[in-house]
Amino acid sequence: TNGAYTVSWNSSNGATSYNLQRKLNSGGWSTIQTSASTSRAESGLGTGDYSYRVRACSSAGCSSYSAAKITLVLFPPSSFSVPKQRITY
Repeated sequence: TNGAYTVSWNSSNGATSYNLQRKLNSGGWSTIQTSASTSRAESGLGTGDYSYRVRACSSAGCSSYSAAKITLVLFPPSSFSVPKQRITY
């Protein structure tokens, strides 16, 4: 219930680093990680559609980005009220 999950991908032969990008809903892409790791732990994210894409990099340059994958973060309401109903017989 805290918007926590892990994004991971397969390693690419010869890659020395990976650029991971994320976008929220229909917003723009932002680079959120550049490292040799093939995963990233996410937490504290709010409700929304989070898209991710990654590309592999080496001394020869970087590949194009992968196809985007989407994760939906959705929280139940924190509280709700049931209207009182009077029943008369």
